[in-house]
Formats: sequence, C-alpha cells, structure tokens
Amino acid sequence: MISYCLFFVLIASAISCEPSRPAAPLPAPAAPAAAPEPAEGPDYPLAEWVGPSCDLRPTGGKPRPVDLIVIHTCEGRYDDCWGLVSSCREPPGSAHYVVRAADGHVAQAVSDADVAWHAGCANRASIGVEHEGYAGRPAGWFTDELYCGSARLVRWLADRHGVPLDRSHIVGHDEVNRALCGGTHWDPGPGWDWDYYMTLVVNGCGD
Repeated sequence: MISYCLFFVLIASAISCEPSRPAAPLPAPAAPAAAPEPAEGPDYPLAEWVGPSCDLRPTGGKPRPVDLIVIHTCEGRYDDCWGLVSSCREPPGSAHYVVRAADGHVAQAVSDADVAWHAGCANRASIGVEHEGYAGRPAGWFTDELYCGSARLVRWLADRHGVPLDRSHIVGHDEVNRALCGGTHWDPGPGWDWDYYMTLVVNGCGD
C-alpha cells in the first residue's frame, strides 16, 4: 500500500514540475472592411445607367464646358445601339445617351463629366445623344415618343450645362462634320424633323 502511495506521489510531483507550455497566440483581429466604392449612375434622373462605356476620356469627375449637344442615329435597334456605344471595340465609339423609339426611354453609358467618342473634333465640348433607328429609314423609327423622350433629355442637358436652345448649339452629327470635323456621317438624316423637335425642346411635350 505504501509503495502504491509513493508511486502516485512521485507521478504527481513529475506532472506538477513539468514546465508549462506557452499559450497559442490569439488570432489577429480582422481588418475592417473597406468602404465600397460609390456606384456610378446616371446624371439625367430619368435615365437607366448602362455604363460605363470603354470608349471615353475620363476627366476625373471635374466639370467640363459643354457647348454642343449632338444628335445621332445609331443605325440599329435600341439594345444593339447602347450595347454598341458601351462596348470595348475598335475603332472606338461611344455616346452619353441612347433614346428608344417605342417609348422614349433613355439609357446613359457615359457620365456627362466625361468625354464620349462620338463626334470627332467636337467631342471634348459636346454631349452625344444617340437614337434608335436609321437615318435613311425615318418611318417607324422617328416616333413621337422618341422625339419627346429625346427633347426632354436635351432640354434638361441644355439647362444644366448652359447650352442655348437654338440650332447653333443643338446640332446633328452631319452638321458637326460639315462645319467642324469633316467625315462621312450624315445622321440623323433628312428625315429628322428639326422644326418639330426643337419645338418640343423649347416648349415641352404637353407635360
């Protein structure tokens, strides 16, 4: 009995005398999550944001002088149109806005502050507005809804950027080419009703 007791005393002494092991280090606290980047969105309150386009010249969000609003036809349907102006392709091309023929819905692919690649030498001082349809086929494409949706947009842009409501500052791509930049584009074409369109820009669409 004594030998058993002595054996357990010796074992207990050995256990109590064993040097203690250092505790495992605690994991470092997780770094706080970075704040998410603000999502880019439309300037025009009624626009759907579909950008950013690959083909643009960023200005770092700094305001730029806008002297012209350039009217285009994209020579295609709406989905193909904004897909084209917001795509990464060569040669480069983009526009700030696209207007749908059926209901005048507006999509935006480039922020107003940035330079879109739509009118050659006039890009830096202009905003480009593309329209669903074809310059050579105005029937069925240049609808009242398209004219009205575009006119609302252009009036908002003109008021925001201080662009005069006249035909010297709200112009077609063809006119920019003839007067300033050269080139072969002739949109929006002779079927675009400028008198009707400018009446809507100046006076609204009855709303």
